[in-house]
Amino acid sequence: MGKHGRQTDALAALSAIAALSLMVTYHRGYDAVVLMPAVAWCVRELATARRSGLPRRAVWVTVVLLLPLATPGGTLMVTVADRQWLPDALTNTWAWNAVLVPFQSWSVLGLSLWFAWLTWRWPVDSASEA
Repeated sequence: MGKHGRQTDALAALSAIAALSLMVTYHRGYDAVVLMPAVAWCVRELATARRSGLPRRAVWVTVVLLLPLATPGGTLMVTVADRQWLPDALTNTWAWNAVLVPFQSWSVLGLSLWFAWLTWRWPVDSASEA
């Protein structure tokens, strides 16, 4: 149940759990398959004219958080550094190693927090789930 006794969006809740389950283990693109509920949630929200009070921008924030997971990830960043496509002054910094290379992990963290917040903030009425 969400706040005010309303039913929580089951697909959004499943998406939050899926993203949270990847927090420790996400390191390969194939792990993103676990995030299919989040993709399904986006498709459902964009395809229907639901009036749950959820702003459309919430769906687009989710899409933006999912996009980094469609890339090769850290492997791409390491390749960029190894081939010296960017200056060493950038690729030999703590920010490169702690923030930029693991950008997919940051995206998973963002998705986890985002879906947890969505399920708390915008629970749906039982009637609108039918």
